[in-house]
Amino acid sequence: AFLSEKLGLEIDFFSYDANGWELKEMAESLKENGTDVEMYRINGIDMIVYRVTDPDDPPDQGMKCIGYVLKDRGTIVEICFWYATKKAAKLTEEIISSIEE
Repeated sequence: AFLSEKLGLEIDFFSYDANGWELKEMAESLKENGTDVEMYRINGIDMIVYRVTDPDDPPDQGMKCIGYVLKDRGTIVEICFWYATKKAAKLTEEIISSIEE
């Protein structure tokens, strides 16, 4: 994980066994649960992109999250960016666009 209070940014990394799941199936499951989900291709890599807010934070002051989920062979990799400012949100775009196959 990475945390910078100064930037208003926290990045969490997770890795799961895919257990036969495909990204499109995962995206549909998330949509059915009410999550804001889209599929994107970033630098040749298919990714689920989802957006959530922290339910424990006040709506206008809480951190927002944009998460990216990709599959690497039999492993699901999830990168969660929690951001508090527009500057931090812009930084998440720069970071995720730097990922390559």
